[in-house]
Amino acid sequence: MGAVVRVGIISAAWGARAHLPAWRAVPGVEVVAICTAHRETAEAAAQTHDIAMPFWDAAEMARHPDVDIVDVGTRPDMRRDMCLAALGAGKHVYNGIPFAACWEDSIVLHEAARVSGTVAVVDAYSEFLAPLRFVEELLGEGTCGEVQSITGRLDVSLFDRPVSTFPYNWFADGRHGASALNNLGSHLLHLLVRYGGPAADASGVTTRFVDEWRYADTGTSVRPDCDDTAAGVVRFESGVLGQFHVAWAAASAPGFRLEIAGNRGRIVVTAAGTMPSEGAAISVARDHGALEEVDVPVRLRVDSGIEPVEGWLVDPRPALALAFGHMVGAMAGTHEARPSFERAHHVQGIIEAVQRSSAERTWVRPLDASGDERSSTR
Repeated sequence: MGAVVRVGIISAAWGARAHLPAWRAVPGVEVVAICTAHRETAEAAAQTHDIAMPFWDAAEMARHPDVDIVDVGTRPDMRRDMCLAALGAGKHVYNGIPFAACWEDSIVLHEAARVSGTVAVVDAYSEFLAPLRFVEELLGEGTCGEVQSITGRLDVSLFDRPVSTFPYNWFADGRHGASALNNLGSHLLHLLVRYGGPAADASGVTTRFVDEWRYADTGTSVRPDCDDTAAGVVRFESGVLGQFHVAWAAASAPGFRLEIAGNRGRIVVTAAGTMPSEGAAISVARDHGALEEVDVPVRLRVDSGIEPVEGWLVDPRPALALAFGHMVGAMAGTHEARPSFERAHHVQGIIEAVQRSSAERTWVRPLDASGDERSSTR
C-alpha cells in the first residue's frame, strides 16, 4: 500500500451521496473505483462523480491491485459474498450495517476477517457523532458514577405512511436480511455494547404490527414479511442492565433516545431523527441533582484531521469521515479500527439471541462462532 489509500465503493446510491464525500474528506485517501450491478450505471456514476474506474463486478474490483479498501454498501443478503471476495483478495473492508443478513453469514464474515489479517470495520458510525462522543467524555469524567442501566429507543415512521418512491421499500422482503431488529437494532445495540461491554445474555420479543404498507401516492400496497418492532433486555457481564426498543412503522415516532443511569447521575440524549447528529438535545444530572440541558463542545463537532465541509453539521458525513479516518489509522497501526467485525459479530449474536428468545420465550446467551465463548467487543 502506497502513501495514498485507495478506496473502491460498491453502491452509487448512499455510497455516492454520503460515503464518497466522507472518504474524500479524509487526508491521504482517494476514491478510485465505484461498482454497481450494471455497466451503464457504473460508468455513469464514475463520470458523474469523477471516479477513475467503473466496475459492474464486485469481485473484479476487489481483485484490482489499485484498490486498498472495499466499501460495501449494498443489501445485507448481497454483502456477504462481496465482503468475502474483498477479504480473500487481502483488501481492507468497510461493511454496511446490519453486519449480516443472518447469524450464519455473521459467523462466516467474522472468521474470514480474522484469518485475512486485514482491517475490517462495520458501518455503525453513530459513536463518532459529536453528541455521542460527548457522552463518552461525560462517562469518562464519572458523571453517572457507577453505571447501572443503559436504555435505548429508536422509533421512526419510515413505513407508517410510506410512498412508492422511497428507496428502501425493499425492506419489506425479509429475504434481503432487513428488519427493525436487524437494521435499527444493530445501530442501537452497538451503542449499548460500546457503553456496557460484552453481553452475558438477552431476552426479547419481535413482532409485526403493520401487515400492509399502503403507499400514499399510488394507493398500491405491499405486505411485509419481517418484523417492524422489537424490544429486549440485555444483561451485560459488567452487571449493567440494558434495555432497547426499535420500531420503523411507528405513528408520530419521536426518533432517538438514549439514557444512561448510574448511582450518582444520569445522561439523556434525544433526537428527532434516526441518529443524534447536531440537532440532538443532551441533558445531564450530576451528584444526584436534576437534569439540565448542556451543549456539545464545539471542539467535538469537527475533528482536526478532517477537512470541514459547509453544511455537514446536520448530516452523518462528519461522523462517517471520522470512522473512515480511524480505519485508515488502523491500517497504519496508529488507531483502533472500530466498530470492528468482532464487535459486529457479537452484536449480531445478541440479535440472534433476541430472535430465539422471542420464539422460545426464554433468556438466551449470545455465542460466537465456536458455540461456547462470547465474542470480544472491540
